[in-house]
Amino acid sequence: LKYLSEKFPNSEYLPIIKGLMGRQQLNTTNKTGTEESAVIIGRSIRSLKELMQVEGIKGKCAYIDLWATYCMPCKFQFQYNIDLHKLLNSYNNLVTVYISIDDEKDEPMWRNQIQYYHLFGYNLIASKELKNDIQQRLLKGAPLLVPRYLLVDENANSLNNNLPRPQALLILKEELDKTLK
Repeated sequence: LKYLSEKFPNSEYLPIIKGLMGRQQLNTTNKTGTEESAVIIGRSIRSLKELMQVEGIKGKCAYIDLWATYCMPCKFQFQYNIDLHKLLNSYNNLVTVYISIDDEKDEPMWRNQIQYYHLFGYNLIASKELKNDIQQRLLKGAPLLVPRYLLVDENANSLNNNLPRPQALLILKEELDKTLK
């Protein structure tokens, strides 16, 4: 993959091969000028437990942003991502996971919005099974509405199933401090 990426960076086959390998990195530069990447989890994840076993996430807690490409309140919150990521990066063993509840047919738009909004961290479109698992496990059967912000431990147990939105960064910091420190 490294060889192909270096020799044929514009090959139409490169994204296919990366997708078949289970994840793809979209490298972009954030607004502060530092290089970060969005990791696409290309394989179908069926449960939170399975998600928490993905390389790079395993053994860590996850800040989960549930969103959708059609959700304007979700996209409104992305304007706070620079400060949000600074806050989240101040905690050891915490990763950011963006889970879209879009249908698989919306994947091209979803990929474009990951780049457009600089959604650094792990990204995936939730399978029907994952949506059901989140709804049953974390939301106790309540409807899966977005935007929603969750905090789970390395074993996919809920630490907080209704975190404040990123625009309320100070309140969010207080909640994370209570839970993670």
